[in-house]
Amino acid sequence: MKSLGECNHRMKPLPMLCITSEHECLVEVNSEPAGVVGAGRHAVLPIAETVDCFVSLLPLVCERSGYALPVTRRLRFEGGVLEAGSVADDVRITVWGNMFEVCLSPVIIPMPAQRGAKSFGSIRFASHTGAVTVELIWDSGLRLVVTPAGEGVPFAFDIGEGNSGTLASLDVGRERLLAVSITADIGERLLLLDPSFDTLLDVSGATAGIYDGYPTVTDGDGLSCYRRRTRYEYRAGSFTALADEFAPMANESIALRFCEAALLKRFDEALALLSDDLGLDASDISDFLGEFKFCRYAPSCSSAGSDIVGLFEQEQTVMRPRLMRFELSNELITDIEEIC
Repeated sequence: MKSLGECNHRMKPLPMLCITSEHECLVEVNSEPAGVVGAGRHAVLPIAETVDCFVSLLPLVCERSGYALPVTRRLRFEGGVLEAGSVADDVRITVWGNMFEVCLSPVIIPMPAQRGAKSFGSIRFASHTGAVTVELIWDSGLRLVVTPAGEGVPFAFDIGEGNSGTLASLDVGRERLLAVSITADIGERLLLLDPSFDTLLDVSGATAGIYDGYPTVTDGDGLSCYRRRTRYEYRAGSFTALADEFAPMANESIALRFCEAALLKRFDEALALLSDDLGLDASDISDFLGEFKFCRYAPSCSSAGSDIVGLFEQEQTVMRPRLMRFELSNELITDIEEIC
């Protein structure tokens, strides 16, 4: 007679569908409500080994950048295997063992352009032709309006998209530059112009501005536990990027922090997350994890005392990361096992 444990060991787990989105939406699978996703939430449900899944997202909130429309995409499974040809270009699939994580977004229709110009302030600036007043306005896009002192003829030029911005000056050496800080739907942009209104620096990121006298950009760069900061220094008439700095960010996943520290070659920080009993060094970590481009915490795959992290070699429509299980105790990693 077979034991229950033997039967469970021989049973093949059902495929699971995990639906995520960066937008808050109601999810329906084959016309049945499956939950609300967005803001860190996801919907998980079992599916048959052979089935056509019609996944629909119904937006629940208004988008600043435009009108969010419902979207439906079909996924076809045969014998528990996803048919790659059934995946649309705007869908991203990550295979976590028997779980298929589906990342989908609603269709965004841009809002009609605002009517009428709007001013975000002005500044006095010393151009190569004399004193001028520079005003930042929005008029179907951001624009700088330059008005010379006296009887000079005003002129204007476009500087691209954005929702708002501010003007300031930046002294570098003997030059005074015009600094334009722009806020967009996603992130910020910093534009530095010389007295001839030629562009010396144009950078974007999660944040972009002047900090401690340096043009500085910060960006997550696909990382969850670190934020990259790049500062620029003015040398001989142009800006040069200094060495990137990575600052840790608050994140509760010890395993993910370990993998990202190894990815950035910050092995002292990675080793500090390991139990002394493992007796590993930097070369051991590098050899075991191997080469990877980015990593992610596995949704709904972890249990008390363990985490699962996927190591990805590249970004593509259907991704199958190497899966690492981390055993944890007292906020330290006590064991690491590659499970897939």
